[in-house]
Amino acid sequence: MAKHIRLMIVIGILTGTLGAPLIANAQTPLQFDCDASVDQFSTEAQIVALPVTVVGTISALAMASKDYVPSASVAIVSADDKNGVGFQMNAPADDATEFDVDHIEMQRGVLKETPQGRVPSSGEIPFSLSVSKLGDVTVSVGTIVFTAKFAPVARMKVAATCTSGHFKYLGSLSNAEGATISATP
Repeated sequence: MAKHIRLMIVIGILTGTLGAPLIANAQTPLQFDCDASVDQFSTEAQIVALPVTVVGTISALAMASKDYVPSASVAIVSADDKNGVGFQMNAPADDATEFDVDHIEMQRGVLKETPQGRVPSSGEIPFSLSVSKLGDVTVSVGTIVFTAKFAPVARMKVAATCTSGHFKYLGSLSNAEGATISATP
């Protein structure tokens, strides 16, 4: 139950409002020091155009939870907030040696979560998330690779989020058009 509520919070974060646009460029650095207190979240989102690719690493620096398990996610969400796709790494405990990796998908406002496997929770965990102009999605997290289909739209939001922990995101994002950082203590 707590995992489901936490996942709904994460998806809700992804659909939040975005701020002023930045100057567009082909590759935008992704550097997010995501530090969320126990049962809180933090997120950074950027507006992008399809096709889009996010490539990088996520490192778990600390995890502490009460009601919501520690997690880190990257997702692409439509501008109307009704469709999204991505992945989420969940720690079943604060001292977990592995993350459960889930494919997260929202269609017409309905959230679906599908387990994909596990990755070690230590070190830098490589990931990539790409969506083509036709809506073909390819996701890799560690050694886990999965594909999906997504209804293509002109403008999307890419969001990196963490819950109940300190996670470091490093990498790059293609086709960025704008950005904002929103956080809840």
